[in-house]
Amino acid sequence: MPGGIGTLDEWMSTLAVMTIGNDDPRPVIVANIDGLYDATVQQLADMTRTPFARGKNLACTLVATSAAHLLQILNEVTP
Repeated sequence: MPGGIGTLDEWMSTLAVMTIGNDDPRPVIVANIDGLYDATVQQLADMTRTPFARGKNLACTLVATSAAHLLQILNEVTP
């Protein structure tokens, strides 16, 4: 759920771990309620256009913009 620095730390740490050795990346679902993480999502998108980030792992982030959207994403990614 939306949070502060700890949430950003866990999000980025998860992407970093996926980059260094996870052959089966699972989605990272971010609840971007009221646009809290718009700037971070944009920064990650910008990074995929540089040689400094791996787009494959950054693309694992799925962004939900509402509680209903979050439930929709969960239903789509849950077997």
